[in-house]
Amino acid sequence: MSWRITGLSNLRRVVLVQLAKGAGLGLGIPASRLIRIFNLNGGLTYRFLRELESEEVAMQVSRNVWTLKDTHKARALAELALSDWRGLYSYFPETVPDVYYYMPDIPTTWFGGMAYRVVIADPVLEGRINPPGEYKVVYTSLRSRRFRFNWSLMMPVGGREQSIADLLSYDPLWPVEQYIVWYYGDIDLDEVARRCSPYGLKRLASFLSFMKMSLGVPKAMEFNYLTLLDRDVYEEFLPKYFSWVFANGVDITRNI
Repeated sequence: MSWRITGLSNLRRVVLVQLAKGAGLGLGIPASRLIRIFNLNGGLTYRFLRELESEEVAMQVSRNVWTLKDTHKARALAELALSDWRGLYSYFPETVPDVYYYMPDIPTTWFGGMAYRVVIADPVLEGRINPPGEYKVVYTSLRSRRFRFNWSLMMPVGGREQSIADLLSYDPLWPVEQYIVWYYGDIDLDEVARRCSPYGLKRLASFLSFMKMSLGVPKAMEFNYLTLLDRDVYEEFLPKYFSWVFANGVDITRNI
């Protein structure tokens, strides 16, 4: 074997871990998605996969998709690679290939904790995983979604605008509007709108309409949020809007 089992580079460790987790769920790993999410060198990644193939550790099952072979050598390497792959939220980092899910990444400093974590998951995982109740899993296509692996959390997380759109779309309990208030000038709200589900877009439009009518903001945007205001959503969230925007002088503190 031309590479050492100990002292694996990050690239080799990442590839082996994803192959190992995929094998545990009966899933192959799309190499292009692996390269993008972990920001790997494409040439070196494919070279290592070919090396694993020549050593009877991995095999290509379809165009761009690889899986671990069912051999003693492959299982031993997978066990080694997984031995210290741990994250803050144990179930997904330890069980699920990181190319098939991500979590919206919004700081929780002002929100006082949360009842569950939203997970955006590829539909291929449905019926294959059984996460504990602390997760709310949304099965939907990952195509065009922006997320990358976070080495501090040891899991893939969404970009800021992607995460805001996901929480607006899939978590009515999460006060992501308060985050919009705090970081209003820094967020690309047009990008958020493009990434929302129909419900998320109604929720965003209703909140921006409230800010427009009560404070004279927001700034000009490409999408016409006033025409998208949904009366049912607006009335449901109106009491919360007042507390998120005006409580404790937040509007003055944020200069909005």
